[in-house]
Amino acid sequence: MSEESTLPITPVETEGTQPVAAVPGPDLSAQLEALKAKNAELIGERRKDQEKFKELQEQLNNLSKQSTQQKQKKLAEAGEFKTLWEEATRSVAERDATITELQAQLERQAKETQQQTIRAQALNAMTQQGVFAPDQLYTLMQGNLRVRDGAVMAVHGGVEVPLQQHLQNLRNPNSGFEHFFRASGSGGIGTPRATPNATSGMVNPYRTGNMTQIVNLELTNPDLAKQLKQEASAG
Repeated sequence: MSEESTLPITPVETEGTQPVAAVPGPDLSAQLEALKAKNAELIGERRKDQEKFKELQEQLNNLSKQSTQQKQKKLAEAGEFKTLWEEATRSVAERDATITELQAQLERQAKETQQQTIRAQALNAMTQQGVFAPDQLYTLMQGNLRVRDGAVMAVHGGVEVPLQQHLQNLRNPNSGFEHFFRASGSGGIGTPRATPNATSGMVNPYRTGNMTQIVNLELTNPDLAKQLKQEASAG
């Protein structure tokens, strides 16, 4: 074998060099278009919910007003002013309670819609960055993810940064999350590139005995947990 083929090739890092994003393939482009369509659908559903809430509130106010006026008229005609006051007070309290419940339902729906948007965009970004277990990484990061102008931001050190940029930073050694990403190294000339399995490069909690990671993994990604457990048993 020639000297050229046996010498290891060491990549040279230059200051300021930025990672080059992979060019989306047809499947990825389709996923991105599907994500855009899903986001548009979620936004449309939120607007419909707001319009429906406004309509229901107006109907409730009208019905309450009509019912109160009818009762007041009957009670006033009968001279039952004490009962009239009690009925009016109770009606106002019931109406306020109903409005409060409707507002709470709308807020819950809006929050669920936002969480769905964040999760869809985050998982898509993690897949593009070569994350092994995006569901697991999302579970660890979701408390620090926000939406700003339709884009997902990650809060790091009290500062919001675009999620893609944050994921690129997590690829760096000693970030504490580098084991979630596929290795990008290549072999020498004439050496076939190895095809990593789904857990290549990951820290196996079943080998390290990290019970916190084991419990979290079995709850969020039972299939991956099963595979890692089998690998740990195999030695």
